[in-house]
Amino acid sequence: MSAAEMTAIVGRLQNTTMSRLQIGGFGDLTEIPAGMFSGMKIFMLIISDSSRPTMNEQSFAGIRGLTELILSGLQMTEVPSVIFPSVSHVDCLHLSYNRFTTLPDRIFSPFTRLRRLLISRIRLTHYHCTQRAGRSINTSVLGLVA
Repeated sequence: MSAAEMTAIVGRLQNTTMSRLQIGGFGDLTEIPAGMFSGMKIFMLIISDSSRPTMNEQSFAGIRGLTELILSGLQMTEVPSVIFPSVSHVDCLHLSYNRFTTLPDRIFSPFTRLRRLLISRIRLTHYHCTQRAGRSINTSVLGLVA
């Protein structure tokens, strides 16, 4: 199945509720289109092992119920912070097995409920962990593995 076929199938799942949706191994997945998950209620969304798909501020717009977002093994060279406002309510964010080396200052400030942040198996050389005045990340699990 191609990424285009998978995207078309996912697009037909509007108004669907599922505990987990896993999209992985699509080497030809170049984009997470705007509104791809709109109207869907998904508790855990896993997008993994694909070749650096681009994401924009609308890629995750309209998704409901999301508590865990896993963007692992996507060969991303930068943290996809443009999507953070539309997924700011997740409890767990998993960004492992990517290629970024820095985490910009205040990168996780849009998150209001983040309790688990997993960023293992990356080549992190710089992370300055400050947030907005008076606010810090309050995670119960922080996974940093070389």
